[in-house]
Order: sequence, then structure tokens, then C-alpha cells
Amino acid sequence: MSDAQTTRRDKVVLKCGLIPFMELEQFVAGLGFFNVASTCGAADATALVNCIFTDGRCSTEHQVFIIDPRAQDSLTTAGIAGSFPCVAP
Repeated sequence: MSDAQTTRRDKVVLKCGLIPFMELEQFVAGLGFFNVASTCGAADATALVNCIFTDGRCSTEHQVFIIDPRAQDSLTTAGIAGSFPCVAP
């Protein structure tokens, strides 16, 4: 996770950490994070926020693959494919 993402994540955790996780968990599906919460298995707000940020990054990486199906080949050739695990079919 980049420094910018870590900073944003920390800010979200700071704000969401004020709300008890049990109360926050009730609204996860309504906030559009149902799939993230069900696959993540988060037990607290910090874990949920980590899952949301990871899922968002993965979704963005996958969009790169949709736009350019050869993106994985380019990343592999450059030797950095391991840093972008979601750029794949």
C-alpha cells in the first residue's frame, strides 16, 4: 500500500474508529461494501477499512486490464507484475 493510501486509510480509521464496529457493521451493505465485508471477514473497523481500500485498488487495477488486455504482459516484461496482482483476467 502506498504512503498516500496509508495516510487516507489512517484518516478513515480515525473517524470510523469512533463508531463501535457492531453499529457500523449493520450499514455495510447499505454503504455498498456488502461484497467486501462478506469476503473479507473483518472483525473491526480497521480491518474493514483495509479491505475496502484493498478492494478499491484491486478494482482499479482490473479496470486497467479491461482497457488494455496486454497490461499484464507489459508489467511482467517490466518485472513489476507482482506489485499489481489484480491486473489479470
